[in-house]
Amino acid sequence: NRTTGELYALTYSDEGDIYRSTDNGDSWVSIVPEGSDFNGSYCLMVTPAGHIFTSGWGFVMRTSDNGVTWNPGNVYYRGHFTDIARNSAGIIFACSDEAGVFRSDDNGNTWMPASNQLPLTTVSCLATNSQNHIYAGTEWNGLWRSMDNGDTWDRMGLTSHILHCVTVAPNGYVYAGTYTDWWHEGGLFRS
Repeated sequence: NRTTGELYALTYSDEGDIYRSTDNGDSWVSIVPEGSDFNGSYCLMVTPAGHIFTSGWGFVMRTSDNGVTWNPGNVYYRGHFTDIARNSAGIIFACSDEAGVFRSDDNGNTWMPASNQLPLTTVSCLATNSQNHIYAGTEWNGLWRSMDNGDTWDRMGLTSHILHCVTVAPNGYVYAGTYTDWWHEGGLFRS
C-alpha cells in the first residue's frame, strides 16, 4: 500500500491466506478471519484508499478494514477469477478462466460483464494504463485492449501464446509474459 507503507502477500493454496506486514516484511500477520475459507485465493490488489481485493474460485472479496470483515460483490461464477485490476477512474475489473471480464463501477459492490467482442476464453491477466485502457491477456487468443472500460475490445496480437502476465510501464510500453515449456515457445514481449 503506497499510502501507508504496509506490505501484503497472498499464499495460493486450497484454503488461501493473505498476510500483512507493518514493518517492511520483518513479521507477517494473517488478515483472513479464523475459520474462513477463501477457497484458493488467486490474486491480490490494494487500492490507493487501502481497500484490499482478492479473488479465487467463484468469488471476488473486498475488505476496507485490513481484513476484519470481508464483503463479497454480487458477481457469481462457478470458475476461477484469475486477476483484478483498477484504473485511475476507480473502475475495477476482474477476469475469469472461462467467463471473460467483469467490471465494477462502485468499488466492488456490484459487477457486470465487460466482455463484449472478447472471445469466450480464459482471460488470465489484466492491466490498465494512465489513459484508463484495460489490457486482457488470454490463453491462445492473444492480448486484447479496451479503450472504453470493456464495452468493446481490439486484439493486439500474441495469438499463439498463453499469456500469464501483462503490465504497462510509465512510459506506455505494454509488456506481456507468456508460458514457456518444451512444447511452447514463450517469453517476454513488448509493444
